[in-house]
Amino acid sequence: MFEKITQNTSLDYAFINTPPRKITVAEQRQVLHNLIDLYGPDWFVKNPDYFMREQTGPLIDAVSSSQNVKDAMMTIAKYVHKLAASIFIEIFETKSKLLLSFEFISPPTAPNAPPETIERLKIEQRTYAEVFALIMTPLGRSFMGPYSNEAELWLKHPEPSYSDAYAKTFLSKVKFGQDYNAFAIPNIHLDRPSPTSDPTRYAQAIMELSSEDIPANAFPQNTNTLIEKVERFLRSYPSGRPTVDDVSEAFHTSRRSLTRKLNLAGTSFRDLSDTALFHRSQELTQTSDLSRAAIAEKLGYNDITSYSRAIRRWRKMGLGS
Repeated sequence: MFEKITQNTSLDYAFINTPPRKITVAEQRQVLHNLIDLYGPDWFVKNPDYFMREQTGPLIDAVSSSQNVKDAMMTIAKYVHKLAASIFIEIFETKSKLLLSFEFISPPTAPNAPPETIERLKIEQRTYAEVFALIMTPLGRSFMGPYSNEAELWLKHPEPSYSDAYAKTFLSKVKFGQDYNAFAIPNIHLDRPSPTSDPTRYAQAIMELSSEDIPANAFPQNTNTLIEKVERFLRSYPSGRPTVDDVSEAFHTSRRSLTRKLNLAGTSFRDLSDTALFHRSQELTQTSDLSRAAIAEKLGYNDITSYSRAIRRWRKMGLGS
């Protein structure tokens, strides 16, 4: 059975049993598809104890030993990439709740992708969200204690046919069809001391987390801020100019939501795109023998005149000398 679950990956028993067990994002996605093919889209609810069993490691120690509920949430946001390299976390507050939103970054869907591919990606995103929520559930119980049932789990996907299993699995009320995936914690609990708070254990766990290496192929890598994630995505684009819709799709959010969050962070998609294009232009100029016209084409400009105008705009932004 292990061979079927790890089919089309480089994983084997020796790899899994040999620390530090770094698994690429591509292999994570392949294993997920294999599990769905073997057991169906509801495979995670058939054995939730696998994900909710006692967890160990510096991230678990840091979260469970945080001083209060808000510190625990902030620790998750800052260090969760140690647990899941492909996850994008953001924290923001409303008048009544602290929201820890989570998305999984995957390549944009091709415009001409067949319906079955699009549907498969939707199932993949739904399953990622469900599994992450399962892993986080015992953590939430550790730092919220008896108040954990007052938290809410918001999920973007529609209510699935097996939603009855959610009530038996998750620590909180589940809402489907939301604008984003998130854990919502009432503000009245944010300063509540964690029942498992331990300053000494917390300091030791943070020290371990800060010294751990991040896999070279992890994306995102050592940051959890929205601006830096978008910048990294834009600068790693192979050719052309990704639009705000391309980035929204890759981050599995709406154009409106992404634009609003960037504005709240003090920037815009246009500014980040210009900065990324400038750096890609500099890299191509310095490391390749491409002509100016070829660079313009590779960056997605229709002609060299448009490229020249962009260069002048970059200089006005203080990017070029």
